[in-house]
Amino acid sequence: MKKTRTRCHFYNALGELRKTANGEYHAHPPTSSKGCRFVHPDDPEWATLRPNYGPPRLAKTPPRSSPSSPVTRAAPTMSKSLVHDQKPTAEDSERVLLKLVELRADYDTLLEEHQRLTESLQISNATNVPSSKQKAVVERLVARREEVERQMTTAEARIRDSEEILPSDFPSDHTLQSQVSTLRDLLEELKLKLSEAERLQEQAASVSPVSGQGKGEQVDTEPDGDVAMNMKRKYTSLQTVVSPNLGRRMAHLQDAILKVSRHVDFAEHDVNIEEQKLKEMILSYFKATGNSSLDAIPHKAEGISDQLSELEEWTRSITTENIQLDAERNRLMENQVKQETELAKLMDQLDKLQKERAQDDEELRKLSDTLTSYLDRPISPPSSPFYPEDTAEELEDNFTELIRNSLKPHIENLRTELAAEIQKHDLEAYNMLTPKLQSTQRVMNSISKTVL
Repeated sequence: MKKTRTRCHFYNALGELRKTANGEYHAHPPTSSKGCRFVHPDDPEWATLRPNYGPPRLAKTPPRSSPSSPVTRAAPTMSKSLVHDQKPTAEDSERVLLKLVELRADYDTLLEEHQRLTESLQISNATNVPSSKQKAVVERLVARREEVERQMTTAEARIRDSEEILPSDFPSDHTLQSQVSTLRDLLEELKLKLSEAERLQEQAASVSPVSGQGKGEQVDTEPDGDVAMNMKRKYTSLQTVVSPNLGRRMAHLQDAILKVSRHVDFAEHDVNIEEQKLKEMILSYFKATGNSSLDAIPHKAEGISDQLSELEEWTRSITTENIQLDAERNRLMENQVKQETELAKLMDQLDKLQKERAQDDEELRKLSDTLTSYLDRPISPPSSPFYPEDTAEELEDNFTELIRNSLKPHIENLRTELAAEIQKHDLEAYNMLTPKLQSTQRVMNSISKTVL
């Protein structure tokens, strides 16, 4: 039976060689029958193997010692009994605890980066921009997230190993209690300030002159200024049966609405930044001119008034642009509603056509079954033998009469046409010969008169 591979305890999570309880290096080579792997914590394979619990205690050794020949390394100079009775010092315990705190801080940093990468991927997938640059960005984000996940797995393994070797009898520090109380007070104060900041943010959003929110959509502002819009996409399950052109048009409208909303929020963000800059400029002015003469104040005030006028004009232009953007967004929303109505009508027509097709298929199936049953029916034998001569004699009279009746109208028509053709030909011959005969008659009459 194949053994489960584990991490050999030659190294701990700090990258140090482990020793036995007697102060000697472990004597089992990596190829022994213990079924474990001899890997360093910096090796990616470290995180894929479960730990091997033993020996129970670790003697202090220099970090990152060479593991090439652990059996031949010299034992420590202290006696085995002293090493066996030795307990972890306060410095060792503090060092292990500090290392554990650093590992946890690194893990929290990786976790935050993983969350940011996941949110960036969600925003990139929501934009639906089929460009090579967008695909390259998504691929880089995915690769970076996978790398962060591998680092998180390694950090988790190191944290577990550090927790295993962390002594339970860590020396207590009487000053920690006061520090913990101070930290708790600071935490409560931070919570209050955070609540106040959220309340101020809600008030600022409620008194904003131009709102980036519309009916049927929800806008969330991230800490770094990015704006994410969660829009309800209807009829997504019907894209496989609807015309691709209609689906692309709806996607284009949704992307346009998203861009307009982002532009509005960016414009509002720029206004807030300009106001903050103006406040900082005024404060710096008062700080710089606090001890100056009062005669220079009117000139400075006039300059500030001009700047305020320019800022007011700029704000007015931004407000006008925001109004135009809102009108454009409303128009796009109306177009989207029209497209959805058209889509609903097309779906009704599709359902009706599918029902008619099902009825036609059922009728065709019935006709096919009937024809198949008729063709599969056996031919009944005749009651008497078949003689062709007798049948021909019986049918001759009937056929003769039928043929005569069938050909008679055609013969009559043919005779009528021939008579008409003959009459026409006779008339043409008469008309052609009459002048010649008349001239001949006149000649004959002249000759007769001459002779007489």
